[in-house]
Amino acid sequence: MVASWTNVFFEWPWLASAVWIVLHSLDYYLTLYACRLYKTGGQRFWDFDGSFEMNPAYQADVERMSVFPRRFALSLFLPAIALYVVTALAEARLHWLLAFVIGAIIFTRASVIGSHMSNIWLFRRACRPDAPFYGHIKYERRVLISISVLRLAEAAAILGVATCLAPNPWTFGGAVGLALAAVLLRRRALRALRKTAAPEEKARPQA
Repeated sequence: MVASWTNVFFEWPWLASAVWIVLHSLDYYLTLYACRLYKTGGQRFWDFDGSFEMNPAYQADVERMSVFPRRFALSLFLPAIALYVVTALAEARLHWLLAFVIGAIIFTRASVIGSHMSNIWLFRRACRPDAPFYGHIKYERRVLISISVLRLAEAAAILGVATCLAPNPWTFGGAVGLALAAVLLRRRALRALRKTAAPEEKARPQA
């Protein structure tokens, strides 16, 4: 079954690019939708201590609710073109590498999209007049970063176990992709947090 799915992507080189475009677009536009719901009703019950978006690269675009910003366009089309070229030119002996890459794409996007769907479900209920929530919770930014990183790490661990039980390049690619996404998100988010905190520390009056 693994080999047959890999063969499908080899027979239609455009398919990997199409999968990337669909999943990456869903990731971005579900983020915008969840952000709108958070600002409409979610903020009555939760305070995320800054931008709704965890990835510093997209925070400004998400906060502005930009429909098709330049950064998103580049991240959408450049990988799609690269995937098409690599798939079209790859030799049959590299089937495993293609499966690894596509597995990383599918499982990392699927994990993030799943988180978006959970947020949307939660925030839609927060927008109701009879919202089934009480009180108000403010998260420290570091806690939110840790939650996002742990979600990715958890998914990576599950796929890692699955790969050990039934080795195949699809789940192995997903496990590696999710682990790498967790590491990069933590690194970028904490770096951005330190840059934000530095001016505040300088502006604070000395005792």
